[in-house]
Amino acid sequence: MLQTWFETVNIHETFFHEIAEFLTHLRYIPKTSPTNDLIITFQKKGKKIAKFAYSKKYGPSFHMKFYATKSYPKYFHDKVRETIEEYDFKYTGLIKGALENIGYHYQYPDGRRCFYFHREMIELGLPPLEMINDIKELLKTQDAYWTLGGE
Repeated sequence: MLQTWFETVNIHETFFHEIAEFLTHLRYIPKTSPTNDLIITFQKKGKKIAKFAYSKKYGPSFHMKFYATKSYPKYFHDKVRETIEEYDFKYTGLIKGALENIGYHYQYPDGRRCFYFHREMIELGLPPLEMINDIKELLKTQDAYWTLGGE
């Protein structure tokens, strides 16, 4: 199934190859999602940590979970804000996830803080190659969080 991805998607190849190898090293298994688009989801023990998505309309994109990290580089911080705003501030506020502090944090330049309690993957689009080490660190932290029993 990864072979199908690499035969179909020839944009950002180095990035997708390196991330796929890293996730495989962490023992995540790539699985194809039954959709019209080409989607490869990486999962282990029922936990989905990342996905490669490709549609003819929008092209390729990378999505991942990194809520186990409480402070992340600006690129990821901005993607959390984009997600919060895209969903019109839904999934923010004090509910179970927020009380347990499971989710993503964003602070606006004016000091307002927003907690996105959703545990879903954040779409990163096509991250710059220089972000690859940051991505690996975030994935490693998320994996360790789950390994230690986090939700």
